[in-house]
Amino acid sequence: MYHDHATALLHGVFPEGPDIWYISYAVFLASTSLVGGDHIAVLFQVLISGVALYLLHRATYKITGNDITSLLTCVFYLAWIKIHQWNFFIYTESLFTSLSIISFAALVLSRTYKQYALTFIIVNIPDTSDPPIPELLHPGIPGIV
Repeated sequence: MYHDHATALLHGVFPEGPDIWYISYAVFLASTSLVGGDHIAVLFQVLISGVALYLLHRATYKITGNDITSLLTCVFYLAWIKIHQWNFFIYTESLFTSLSIISFAALVLSRTYKQYALTFIIVNIPDTSDPPIPELLHPGIPGIV
């Protein structure tokens, strides 16, 4: 499915309907296919995950001011093997998880209006890499599926 969206984008066909929720991942795959394909996509997913880990450490340190807490946060993140397994598949969860962490860190580490404006953009990127869970968007409202 993701490859189909990426190929369609490369041919100038924009996804429609519910497929629009995967647009940032389709753009990511289309971009990496231009420079080498799936193994480049996996490499970038691993690198972006590493950036997320670094920023998680910085954000945790800014919140707590404690090196041990920052280190333990990173250890717990690294210990969740499932996250790191996703890095080696063509699957949106890897990029979504990393971009969510990067978004959190951008919010915590921002200091100026320009940084907050950039954070607003960064925070909205994960929204287009994985579809929302309707029940989380509208909890308790019957008929929303």
